[in-house]
Parts: sequence; structure tokens; C-alpha cells
Amino acid sequence: MVIVIVAVVGACGASSETADPVVSAVSPTIALTGMPGPLSGATDPPSPPTTPAPPTTAARPTTRPTTTTEPPDPIGDRVLGNRLLMIGDSLLASTAERFGGQMCDVLGEQGWSVAVEAEESQQIGFGDEVLDERLEKSDAPEWDAAAIFLGNNFDGDLGAFTNDLTEYIERLSPRPTLVYTLTEVDNGLTALNRMIRALPRTHPDVVVVDWAQLTAESPELLASDGLHLSDEGRTHLAVATAQALGEAPDADDAVCLKALFTDDARASDSGSSVG
Repeated sequence: MVIVIVAVVGACGASSETADPVVSAVSPTIALTGMPGPLSGATDPPSPPTTPAPPTTAARPTTRPTTTTEPPDPIGDRVLGNRLLMIGDSLLASTAERFGGQMCDVLGEQGWSVAVEAEESQQIGFGDEVLDERLEKSDAPEWDAAAIFLGNNFDGDLGAFTNDLTEYIERLSPRPTLVYTLTEVDNGLTALNRMIRALPRTHPDVVVVDWAQLTAESPELLASDGLHLSDEGRTHLAVATAQALGEAPDADDAVCLKALFTDDARASDSGSSVG
């Protein structure tokens, strides 16, 4: 199983009154390594120490190293339903049912009903459009968790991006929300990723999936342009998402939900955006 960077997660249910307590003892980040294996696979235990272990009565450490902390409970253990709303640009769209279909295929095996609302060349403001339609309307369905993969068309305004992303997270709260870092094609994205990795310190509902580190270590996940996803990358993105989510509560009731945002003509019309 691929290891994803995971941060402390808040709970989500029918209301904030039923929320589980925040897992406060978990470090904000875990290093990404390796390629994805079977979703149920386990890693080999570490080699035994060369010196005798301390007595079992010894005091346990009060902190954990950031590179070895085990992730908190999967999101599926913290919600009451299985409906996931995903928001993104062309990278996420390439995993949607109208293209590769990997996201619904992989997450469906984990019991998640998924709506992939992602379009070519969308910037951070796209989140407002999706949430207005899918979250705020009186007839909008209920969502149990969310995922945001925007920023590949970053315009360089870190302050505006941070404000918008924070607003979306707060609108979605108390639902657990995955936020993905971005493959670093310029220095602006390095600063943006730094901000994303810090989000769980102020927003305990956030889980960060470090796509930037994963693609830096495994360039075969990317197409020839160094940004968009290869066939392997699309599957790997879905598997990393499944790892963060875990099994959904309604594992026998998974469907691929119809997307409302499917306009992929924007890239050819603008002639400038990349994702």
C-alpha cells in the first residue's frame, strides 16, 4: 500500500454534535515512499534493535518523529455515510468516469460513492462554483467527506489561494477533507505546497495527501509534460486516495455518481492553462 501524508482528522457525521474527538497525538505529516500495492497489504515489520529493549514499565515517549508516525484512523471510520465529493482540475478529471474511470473503480471497491467534479484548466475559484451547486442548494445531496485537488493552474497569488482554499474547507467542515499537494514545476508551487502541508495545524478536519513528494520520487507517474498523469499515475492517485479514506461505512452500496461539471473545452479555448 502506498503511504500517504496524513494529518490529524476531524470527525464527520450527521451533525457536529456527533463528531468524534480529534486525534491530537498524530504528527501532521508522514513521508511518502514506494509504489502502491494491494489495498489490504501490510508492510514488513522493522528489524529488531541490536540493543535490549527497555523494560515494559518504562515511560512511553510523549512525541513521535514526523517521518515514522502511524496515520490516524481512516476517514471511513469517522463518518456515517459513503458519499465523497471531489473537486479538481484536469489531473483529477483524468481519473473521472468520462476518461480513465480509475477513481470510481478503486474507491468503489472500498465502498465509496464518488462524484468527481473536475474540469480542464480550472483554478482555485472553481471550488466556489462546485460548492454552490453541490453543497448549498436546497436540493443538494448530503456529503460525508470531500477532496480538493486544485492549484495546478496557480496564478502566483498565494494569499488569495490560501483564503479561497481555507473558505472551502470551512464550508465543508465538519466533513473530513482531503487536500493534495501539487507536483512542483516552479518555485511558486513550492510555497503553495508548504501552505497546504500546514493546514492541519489550524484545520483538524484536513488530511493532506502529498502528491508532490510522490511524483518527485516516482516520475513515471507523470506524462511527458512532467505534470499531467500517466496511466500508472491515474491509478496511483486513486490508490493513494483510497488509502487515506479506508473502507466506507456502506461498503455494499457504492456507485459512481453523475458529475455536473464536465466542460473540458476550456483548455483549447484559453490556450494558456496547463491543468
